[in-house]
Amino acid sequence: MPKKVITKENLPYALSILDKWTGKLTWNKYAEKLAEEFGLSSISRFTLIAYKEIETAFAEKKKQLRDIADVKSQNKNVTIEYLQNIIIELEAKNKRYEDTINRYKEQFVRWQYNLYFMPGADLSKIDTENHENKLREKLNTPLTALKRSEW
Repeated sequence: MPKKVITKENLPYALSILDKWTGKLTWNKYAEKLAEEFGLSSISRFTLIAYKEIETAFAEKKKQLRDIADVKSQNKNVTIEYLQNIIIELEAKNKRYEDTINRYKEQFVRWQYNLYFMPGADLSKIDTENHENKLREKLNTPLTALKRSEW
């Protein structure tokens, strides 16, 4: 079984490194930085891509760095540049948190809808680590699509 590089404990730290990133961002540079921070010899970019949160945050940060490249080149004041870096970092964190909240809201609505059709379901039997749990599979069943006819 392969070694798990990113855990629930160090995922926020890996994302904060990405939030603070300045300069050119590539998967290889990010993987090298994480390997250095975690004390590992190397981490492949494919390992990092396997984590949805990291992949999403990376794409957002890359887009953000592209958008602000022109603005940073125009400002030569150190104080303004420092404050802009803080704003960029906070905006990246805020976006990531909003995306996480939206995913949890979607999951809550899906679970609420599916629980409505399962009277007497025992929620204490849900094992979050066991993906073969039948109740968990039923809870995560996608919502039915709305079929609306044109009037």
